[in-house]
Amino acid sequence: MNELIWILLDADQYEDAYPWALKGLEKFPQSRFFLWGAAKSAFALERYSDAMTYYQQLLISIINAPFNNYYNEFICRLNLALCFEKLGRYPQVATQLDILEFMPLSLEIEQRLKKQRKQLTQLKKKLLYLANVGNFRDSSITKHDFADEQRSQ
Repeated sequence: MNELIWILLDADQYEDAYPWALKGLEKFPQSRFFLWGAAKSAFALERYSDAMTYYQQLLISIINAPFNNYYNEFICRLNLALCFEKLGRYPQVATQLDILEFMPLSLEIEQRLKKQRKQLTQLKKKLLYLANVGNFRDSSITKHDFADEQRSQ
């Protein structure tokens, strides 16, 4: 079932993957495999509250694991920050960004997270922009406004 979920996710068939992930979680509620699938598909379906819940569950599991190389924690926290951003919960975005900024990553893990670190930089810039214009709660600010501001700098 897990493999099917990831095949569907890779094919951008999120509406098909999500019910399978939920079915897996019914049987195995603490399974990281199904939590990742549920979180990713919920986010893609713009079910940000659900995705946030799954990423929070994942984060607890990752933090409580006996070994943590910070790779999965980084990805989980970044996605959690993206959920908070979509939900307009900017203080929580800032908290996750602060944690991510000072996470003790090995050089190997940093290189594996190159794409995610770029996402982190963009999210930090967007949060800074929103803070500067004083509109943390203004949902009328769009990605286009942010891009226009970045081009003018």
